[in-house]
Amino acid sequence: MTNTTFRTSVVADSSQYASVKPAGDGGTTEKSTVEAPFTEYRNVNKLPLTADYIDAKLTWDEADMVEDVTMIEDYLSELVNTGELENTVKSAKEKLKSLEKMAGIDKLEGKAQKLIKLAEFVSYLRKLNERTKNGWGK
Repeated sequence: MTNTTFRTSVVADSSQYASVKPAGDGGTTEKSTVEAPFTEYRNVNKLPLTADYIDAKLTWDEADMVEDVTMIEDYLSELVNTGELENTVKSAKEKLKSLEKMAGIDKLEGKAQKLIKLAEFVSYLRKLNERTKNGWGK
């Protein structure tokens, strides 16, 4: 096994990524062509991707929501760090959409209800992964 390679996490410099910037005339906006990786999304956009995804930009930092948003963000970061998920915003959004579908979240549900269900489903997946790592009978 001399040809073994190990994955290491890459820390990106958030200063090289830009979110939406005002255009020269001040009346329109122009979007940056370089998209920040998922792990830098919060630093660049000043809110977590999960909050942006469920459209809770103004309320995500309320006491009840912070814990749920953090749990989901941590889960996605774990997937990125283990190589199970690509470190792009697009792949993270696709994963969130997949989680919504698996959790049976309806499109018409409110933001808080979506967030609670996503967080509970992520908690369930973590417990399931832990049990499979340790073996079912142990």
